[in-house]
Amino acid sequence: MKNRRRARFQRILGQWLEEKGIWFDNKGAHSVGHDGHLYIQLEGTLYAAVPVEVKTSTHEEIVLYARDFEQYQNYYNLWIGKKIRTLYAFRKMGEEEWRFEFIDKLKRTDSGHPKLEYNRMRPIDAIVKEVRAFATAAKEVGRNKKESKTGDSKKRRGKQN
Repeated sequence: MKNRRRARFQRILGQWLEEKGIWFDNKGAHSVGHDGHLYIQLEGTLYAAVPVEVKTSTHEEIVLYARDFEQYQNYYNLWIGKKIRTLYAFRKMGEEEWRFEFIDKLKRTDSGHPKLEYNRMRPIDAIVKEVRAFATAAKEVGRNKKESKTGDSKKRRGKQN
């Protein structure tokens, strides 16, 4: 029963995002266990894929214990080892809005367990803005590296003449 409920909330999230013009793929068989991927359009046909973990609760706050904590640890290791940031999507039952936060921005309890706090998480617009800003900055860094390599090779060729 729990899996059907989870799939239902993934579909609800997908529909909610689609209404906002954002594509969400909620296929359940991802190799690292994510519930889906959020695709944010950067420019033209270029998209950023952000892995998403979906959580729902009747409470304002969820503390990640047991199985959820193990899952969090796997996602956190992806962040530390490969710089892949998981986005947590949280819906408080009875609310229409979903709230979001990246794994590296989650608060922790005194015992060190991560927690999702509905009122402290951000709306989807803030997440989209952050992803686009990051992609723009990364593109600029890549452009600067390319220009510096091109300039260095021109200098070396000039000295050989």
